[in-house]
Amino acid sequence: MSEDKFLEELKHRVSEKLGNGVHIKSQRVRKNNNVVYLGLILHREGCNIAPTLYVNSLYEEYQKGADLEELAEHVVQSYHQGAVKTDISMDFFMDFEKVKERIAYRLINAEMNKELLKDIPHILFLDWAICFYYAFHHDTIGEGMILIHNSHMDMWKTNHEELMKLAVENTKRMFPPMLMSLGELLKDMWPEPTASNLYVLSNEQKCHGSIALLYPGMLQEAAELLGGDFFVLPSSIHEVLLLRRQNENDTDVLLDMISEANRNHVMEEELLSYHLYYYDTEQDKLLKVEKNNENYG
Repeated sequence: MSEDKFLEELKHRVSEKLGNGVHIKSQRVRKNNNVVYLGLILHREGCNIAPTLYVNSLYEEYQKGADLEELAEHVVQSYHQGAVKTDISMDFFMDFEKVKERIAYRLINAEMNKELLKDIPHILFLDWAICFYYAFHHDTIGEGMILIHNSHMDMWKTNHEELMKLAVENTKRMFPPMLMSLGELLKDMWPEPTASNLYVLSNEQKCHGSIALLYPGMLQEAAELLGGDFFVLPSSIHEVLLLRRQNENDTDVLLDMISEANRNHVMEEELLSYHLYYYDTEQDKLLKVEKNNENYG
């Protein structure tokens, strides 16, 4: 059965189980790096919040022989467990004064998101795009991210420069940086002392923490900790690895490490880049290192 047929059949069976009070819409949802998810949007009558349940993993289970009726029941249970019982007003989102203190920024891969970038305000930096979002918080439904589109920018009568200024002020405050050695980060799993010349840079929430590279003063602070110029390995959108430059560093080896990690250990949606970067303390500048290119620092 194709993905589309599976999605429609699953929708039909879930609808039968939930009854007429819940309206269900099937949809392909495009996420970061142009990754497409199979989604069911469930809208309960009398509630203005409609959760989207992603069912790609269920399709994989179906292909392995799982019973479709059992998968539909799994969706129903997931819906009931996470269902919001009351309306949540989003009227505040139309008022720029009410959202500006929670506007933040994050890094994504520019080439892999070129279609998305046509519709959202962004600033290109190296091979990345800096984009903006509203850091949503509600006592009932918790934390979330609302990506800011060009239509929002027009509604608020703002521009890229103001969004960037606000994001620089807000993001570090809401999502403080975390910079520590890999050995220190892993000490709870391996209590034995671990020497490591690799450092991990993220935020305390470990979510979209790669943006910490752009926090004011962060690169200079890292250089002081590492003792000079360093390489940046883009581990994922959530964190980057920092490696002090030494004479024995082989940039081709580091590039191969990044490529291997992206292929085998990083989810496609969380991939940040296949490139290697280098922070030059004298220039106070982050540079992209090309394969077989030693012209850095």
